[in-house]
Amino acid sequence: MWNDCANFVSQCIFTGGLEMDDTWFNVKDNKNITLLNKLISRPSDIYVDTKTNWAWTGEWIQASKLMDRMIDYKFSTKVITITKNDDFQTIINNNNIKEGDIIFFDGADGPGHTTIVSEVTKSEIYMSGHSVPYTHEPLSIKTKTYGKIYIVCLKDYLPK
Repeated sequence: MWNDCANFVSQCIFTGGLEMDDTWFNVKDNKNITLLNKLISRPSDIYVDTKTNWAWTGEWIQASKLMDRMIDYKFSTKVITITKNDDFQTIINNNNIKEGDIIFFDGADGPGHTTIVSEVTKSEIYMSGHSVPYTHEPLSIKTKTYGKIYIVCLKDYLPK
């Protein structure tokens, strides 16, 4: 179903100021089991773990749905597509990529993995992720593994 990559990125952008809503959330409710039961019965894309009392939406925990949300809800300014033959210095010089922008990696059915930009230099974009924990890893090494990589450039101000 999912790894922890989109959950990690969602937590980062939530911490950065994007508020949860009824289609993008991650909640734990130890006291209100009734709320969790209502979420279970909703005809929506919600996942509930009744053993731990956590509930998440697909947009919070799935890379492809998180990417769609960032674009459809107009939280992004543009999407940059990178392939293995692209020059990183040119990409960096021609775009305003910044810390906090979201990186998505193409999978069999669209974006299947996501990380977050942790630093941008003149010649490299660094990322941090969580499914396989790493910090400050160069994005350029991933171009050999993935056919396409997408960077969703977020607006400087995310609505609350």
